[in-house]
Amino acid sequence: MDHRAVILAAAMAAVILSPWEVRAQSVVEAVRMGLDNSYILQAERERHNAFIEGQVQVRNLRRPNIQLEATSNIRQRASLNAGAYIRDTSEPGSLSLSAVQPLVLGGRYQAAMREADLRVAQSVARIRGRELSVVREIIEAYADVRRDYQVSEIRAEGVTWLTDQLAGTRARQKEGLVGLTEVSQVETRLASARRLATNAQARLQSSWAILERRMGARPAGLTEDEIHPDDLPDTLLEAIDLAIANSNVLKASRFDEDIARAAARRIQAENGPRVNLQASVSGRSDTSFNGDRDYDAQIGVRFVMPLWSGGQPQSRARAALAESNAARFEAIADERLLTEQVTTAWARLNAARNSKAIAEELVRAAQVARRGAELEFDIGLRSIIEVLNQEQELQEARVGFESAKAELMAAQAALSALIGLDPTGVINERTQFDPSKMAISYATATPGKLAVWERPLVTVFEVVDDAQLDTRSTINTLKRSIFGPEL
Repeated sequence: MDHRAVILAAAMAAVILSPWEVRAQSVVEAVRMGLDNSYILQAERERHNAFIEGQVQVRNLRRPNIQLEATSNIRQRASLNAGAYIRDTSEPGSLSLSAVQPLVLGGRYQAAMREADLRVAQSVARIRGRELSVVREIIEAYADVRRDYQVSEIRAEGVTWLTDQLAGTRARQKEGLVGLTEVSQVETRLASARRLATNAQARLQSSWAILERRMGARPAGLTEDEIHPDDLPDTLLEAIDLAIANSNVLKASRFDEDIARAAARRIQAENGPRVNLQASVSGRSDTSFNGDRDYDAQIGVRFVMPLWSGGQPQSRARAALAESNAARFEAIADERLLTEQVTTAWARLNAARNSKAIAEELVRAAQVARRGAELEFDIGLRSIIEVLNQEQELQEARVGFESAKAELMAAQAALSALIGLDPTGVINERTQFDPSKMAISYATATPGKLAVWERPLVTVFEVVDDAQLDTRSTINTLKRSIFGPEL
């Protein structure tokens, strides 16, 4: 029986081909499938929709509130007058239409919109950071499967070689050339080799399961064992600068300070004046059991100026500013942590490159040593245990080489993710998460779909809001050019 074939068949039994997948995946294809099938990314994008809805809610602060109210009742009145029982019935009703249009919000709209915009921008940074994290995880899982498959194959070859050696040793024992000790030595090594082969099978099955989860589909097979990123920096300082400039995780952390400060301004704006334009039309009928009808129409302006509220808004604003200061210190700590991570990843990458080169030299030396030991054994200069030792050294050198290749692949992916790069090239300006593609059109809003009769009104206000936002953006640009950036 060919033990190598049996072990390989068992090792690949966990890798049942999907009915729709007929060819193996390269690392680029595996990353593309993982990005398309990642439920974690889909969840983050749905959260992004929730933040966009926050922008919608802020825009509604400047839009009119129109309300229609109707009532209908049945009233009965009974009385006893001069011995006569009198009973009256009426059906009073009312219908009113009212509208409130904010005119002045005391800075509430601008502060709330800035906070909502910052939350959307932070969401984009988180999604893009998560995309690179998914890429790194898939590359690491891909490298692990390649390594474990090759190790399983090496262990199977070792079982086959030792099986042949055992058969030859037993034949020589029958001829009286070797004793029982040599046979027992080969049997011991064969038992150990089978144990290692079994462990390699289990590890391969586990690696396939991890890769399948991260890809979101059952891989049919893998075709590559390394990646060749072209954009990795040449020095550690360059890597740190790229990480600080491009890290989406750090960008999301820095947004916390801006969001907390915007929240403080929104709270402070609650003390500003408010002016609303109010209009209403109402009608009532049969309110006094006499069939009367009356109508009322009014229009006016309502001014509200908060004078004192016990210091609650000021306290909430101070709390938000404290959160802003805390977020700033946390962002500094995150930047230091990122520097440490990049330094560690840089050292890991250099070590992995050196380890791969050394492991390759070890394999070549072990192959030469094993061939020499076999030739010397044939002419009686070596014992069987020395040949077995050389074979074991060769196997371990080959296993070490496969581990070094996987470690190099994982180290390249880790450093690339930290500096904001995708070593496979799947994520680029055309394929990465684009917030403009996720933005909601308020005329055909999804999610939060508007009613048909609402769409024309909202569209009109959207045009007005966009024009005002463009004007405010121009004014802010001029202010920054004169007074410098806003604190």
